[in-house]
Amino acid sequence: MRRKVEAIIGLVGGVLALLLFGGFSATILSTDRATFETTLYPILPETGQFQNVEEAYERMAQFSTWMGIFLFLMTITLAIATVLIAKNKKPKLAGICYLVSGIFLLVGTQGLGFLFAFLLFVAAILSFFRQKPSINFVEMTQS
Repeated sequence: MRRKVEAIIGLVGGVLALLLFGGFSATILSTDRATFETTLYPILPETGQFQNVEEAYERMAQFSTWMGIFLFLMTITLAIATVLIAKNKKPKLAGICYLVSGIFLLVGTQGLGFLFAFLLFVAAILSFFRQKPSINFVEMTQS
């Protein structure tokens, strides 16, 4: 039995999360303070969270750094899960890796990546519970 469905769902969730949140993290980390002040700071909501531009810049840089670290960990565990699920080698261990990848994604994005984490959780559930079909189609057609 091949496990293409689990691998595809897991990779789609991981790659989309990496593109979206990795791009956000790289953009914020590559932005200098002056550019941040003129482009990003004016669109931040007026909630009173930030006392000044410098504090907002520092918090966004910290958030982006942590997001990048957790995305890196998610990518490593996702790669391990993909290798383990290939050719149905160790589906239970791959399911654990998919779960850990989803948790890393949720923690790293502070819940913003719930949609992509959901795909990783679906891949984990399929890895745990999907069984080999009990009836072979070839046997059914020959009888």
